[in-house]
Amino acid sequence: MTETTNIVHAPKVDARHLWQMNEKDFNDWRKEHDYPRIVSFLKRKLPEFEIWMDDQKVSDDLLIKHSPSTFLKEQSCIYLYNVLDNDKKEKDIISELKYAVNETFFHQDSVKQKKDIIPYPVWYSRKTKNHFLELSVNMRQGRNHFFLYELELLDLGNCHLANMFIVGNRHLDFVNISNLRLTNCINDTPIKLWFCSAVNMTIEGDFAFVDGYNTSFYEVFNQKYQNLKLINGSFQRWSFNNCKVNLSASNAILHRWDFTGWDFNATISNTDIADCHFKSSSINYPIGYGRARDFHSHIKRLYSQIGKKKEASHHYYYEKNYERKSFLYAKANYQNQYHRNKGKGAKMVLRLTYLIKYIYSSFLNLLWGYGERPARVFVISITSIFIFALCYCYLPSASPTTQYHFANALYYSLVTFTTLGYGDISQTNQYLRLLSGLEALLGMTFWGILIAGFTSNAKDY
Repeated sequence: MTETTNIVHAPKVDARHLWQMNEKDFNDWRKEHDYPRIVSFLKRKLPEFEIWMDDQKVSDDLLIKHSPSTFLKEQSCIYLYNVLDNDKKEKDIISELKYAVNETFFHQDSVKQKKDIIPYPVWYSRKTKNHFLELSVNMRQGRNHFFLYELELLDLGNCHLANMFIVGNRHLDFVNISNLRLTNCINDTPIKLWFCSAVNMTIEGDFAFVDGYNTSFYEVFNQKYQNLKLINGSFQRWSFNNCKVNLSASNAILHRWDFTGWDFNATISNTDIADCHFKSSSINYPIGYGRARDFHSHIKRLYSQIGKKKEASHHYYYEKNYERKSFLYAKANYQNQYHRNKGKGAKMVLRLTYLIKYIYSSFLNLLWGYGERPARVFVISITSIFIFALCYCYLPSASPTTQYHFANALYYSLVTFTTLGYGDISQTNQYLRLLSGLEALLGMTFWGILIAGFTSNAKDY
């Protein structure tokens, strides 16, 4: 653990006093009393951060004005605009959306100048070829939570906000809002919870537009989960990217959520999930295949619990796909099995076992997509009919009726594959008779698989 002498302490201010400020005063207070220490810490702690600032022409003032977290998100580019509003006043706006000069910005402002900025994580990854840069809240001491073990987050938690309190338009990056309770609060703009700790947060009543990035919404404390609780409301347009979420939802509607990551668990009661998208993070290391498998397995069960078979099927397919890929990296994804097998011979047998599992899983995926893509069986069946027809047409020992008569050969192959067997055409060569029987057996098998695939809606995921 890092020595306490390196810790950058947050300003000690009563959280209730900060919440009582209006949005503008709150943001101005952070720019004056909180953001400067964060910028100073980033310059000292992050490798080549000042070189990135020089390269991208990013000043301390720019970091403080638009919040430091804006420049730490992994995205290809962000844009700094100088715009002219309806009152002919100039202002600077930073956005992930791309606009051209003189184009209308958000239906009212006109873009006068534009500057492209590559965020620090992407710039550093391209420069050093290092794709693993941990930027997260990763230490706790009592109520204090720390970013990169040293930067103490501003404590805004342990409060209860209620009675139409307006939450939006506040800069809530690098804050600790653990044990915060919101009851019937108002929010009409996206709340950026970036690089935060939001453990045991409770929201009761409708609440929309939450944007979480590299934020933890739960932790295990005394063997119990301190999780995110959503109660009696509609929770719309929530976005999570690389967040840790353990959700407890009761009498709720989760509408238009976007989650990208691996760490998502939910316990729901009288809750609907509508028009939501769950996607596993990009995989840079072999162990990621196992984590992606477990992630889609949980989402599959979640949709199955509320009777949404189509969505459950979608995630079952991805679960099996990532499981297949995990077999190729068994040592990383099945460590317990490797630890139980000590000898070289036992480990070799284990590797062979997982290789066989990979081959078998690949076959099932190719054949019918683990039962979720039954149309593949139909395509393979048609292809097989044509291949057998070519055999009956061009092999020297083929029947005179089918030899060099592709239409007859195709007809014979079709009635054989479908086991109709009219008998008007037959093969005289013993080997082609055996081939015909094999085709009929293959046809019965494929049609059985096809019917099973299209009746999989009754499957219990």
